[in-house]
Amino acid sequence: MKQDLQKQLQQYTKMAGAALAAAPLAMQAQAVYEDVDPDLTLMLGDGVALDMNGDGTDDFLMSVFSTVATSGSASLVQNLAVVSGGGVGAFAGSTAVFGTNTFYFPGAYNAGDAINSTLDWAGNTALGSLNYYTFYTSGGGTPSSFYGGNWVNQSDKYLAVRFTAGSDLHYGWIRMDVGAPDATNFITIKDFAFESQPDVAIDAGDTVGAMPSVIPTTEAPELDCYAYGNKLIVRSQDAAWAEGRVDVMDLSGRTIASREWTGGEAHLQLKAADGIYSAVLHSSTGAVTTRKFFVGRMR
Repeated sequence: MKQDLQKQLQQYTKMAGAALAAAPLAMQAQAVYEDVDPDLTLMLGDGVALDMNGDGTDDFLMSVFSTVATSGSASLVQNLAVVSGGGVGAFAGSTAVFGTNTFYFPGAYNAGDAINSTLDWAGNTALGSLNYYTFYTSGGGTPSSFYGGNWVNQSDKYLAVRFTAGSDLHYGWIRMDVGAPDATNFITIKDFAFESQPDVAIDAGDTVGAMPSVIPTTEAPELDCYAYGNKLIVRSQDAAWAEGRVDVMDLSGRTIASREWTGGEAHLQLKAADGIYSAVLHSSTGAVTTRKFFVGRMR
């Protein structure tokens, strides 16, 4: 794996949410979006790990490679562009069975296509061929070759993905260009997004609600709770929420920070990895509400 590429994309993913918002959303569903600028291109021999939500866990691995194997007078040449979920991520597409082997081919989806549980999802440990070329010779006989994949010479198509964060499942997309499976094979990653609400579908290319990062409940409409960078801010002009306490919880339900507030405002600096967290807000009058937010460092 090329370390410079890995570091570059890891920096991109840690930026996801860095410019996220400063005010509550008016709707529940929200895409967390990241523009990979400049586009990241993987050429033959390159690979990269993609941590979509910046929580320190690689959700997807992508690479472009070629292999040559020989046995006696026979040789097997393979050129491939591949993606895998590494145990936490999965892609949607199609499968094919050759003999006793099952092969996974990620789909090349169009903008607006629904990404949800009804798609044909590969397992979290599956390796998928975006494109492939296999050339086999045996003992001087007639060579046989296989060429295909859903991503042969595709531009501005969407990889449908989903990944787990703690016990939550999130749907998302990655927009890419992919070349032909020959010596000039490549993958270009342009941008990506995921739905911050667990188990909520997203359309390919959807960035609606990418700002801000707060996901409000219907309770306490006069209470603002949002993150900017790694700082959580609570504000209210409602007398019922002038005083209270906020408990910050990670996806496992563990409390990582708490703070009392008075005067209708509190600022809480968080020492936590980038990702999605919950703020449980308790007013001095006994009311309780929960808000989800995204922590993302400014870069």
